[in-house]
Amino acid sequence: MNLPLLKDVMSKDLFYPLYAKWRQGEINHIVDHSYGALGYALDPERTVVTCHDLNPLEVRGQSSWLGRERFLFNVRGMLRARAMIAVSESTKRCILKHFGYKGPIYVIYSGIDERFGKMNDAKIDEIKRKFKLENHYRYLLHVGKSIPSKNVELILKVLARLPDCRLIKVGGFFEKQWLLIKKLNLTDRVLVFEHLN
Repeated sequence: MNLPLLKDVMSKDLFYPLYAKWRQGEINHIVDHSYGALGYALDPERTVVTCHDLNPLEVRGQSSWLGRERFLFNVRGMLRARAMIAVSESTKRCILKHFGYKGPIYVIYSGIDERFGKMNDAKIDEIKRKFKLENHYRYLLHVGKSIPSKNVELILKVLARLPDCRLIKVGGFFEKQWLLIKKLNLTDRVLVFEHLN
C-alpha cells in the first residue's frame, strides 16, 4: 500500500470518525458516501448522508477486492443514518437494490454554480485563444477520470468517426486508452490537460 493511500485510509476510516464522535452537532451531514465510516461514530438519529453513486457495486472491475471491501465498509456506516440524500433517481434505485435501506431517501440533484452558464462570444473567443482551439473544428469535452464506468473507449471510437471533431480531455488517460488513440490515428485530434486552473 502506498503512503498517500495509507494516509487517506487512516484519515477517513479512523481519525475522522474518532474526532467526529466527540464533535457531533444537532444534525450531522456526511456530504459524501466515501466518508461513510463517520456513520459508525455519529448518532444515527441525528445523521443524514449524501450518496453520489454506488459504482463499485454496479460496474465490474472498477476497483480491486480491497477497494471494494473498503467501499462496502463505508457504505455500511452510511446505512446507519436516519435519512439519505441521493443525487439522482438512479442512485436511489441502487441504494434500494443493494441494501433495501428502510429510512427516507430524498433525491436532491447536484447544484450548478452560475459560472457554468452560457458564455458570451467574447469569453468563448478568449478561451479559444488561450488553449489554441481552431474555429473550423467542433470540440468534445470530457472532464474526469478514465475509469471503466466513464466509457472513454467509446468516446474515442465515436471521435474516430467524426473527422471535423477534436476531443479535449481533462484528467488524463490510462495506457490502454493511449494505445487505442494511436491505433485509431487520433493523436493529433486529442488535447489532454491533466489539470486546469
